[in-house]
Amino acid sequence: MTDNNEAKRPVLSLKRKSVPKPAEAEKTPQKPLQAAG
Repeated sequence: MTDNNEAKRPVLSLKRKSVPKPAEAEKTPQKPLQAAG
């Protein structure tokens, strides 16, 4: 039981962290591109 919980915790945290990182990276370049255009 503890093994499953510990295994799921790091996986969820990694997925959550990896999701916001690309989302912010995509939004940041879009803003300067629009302003330059």
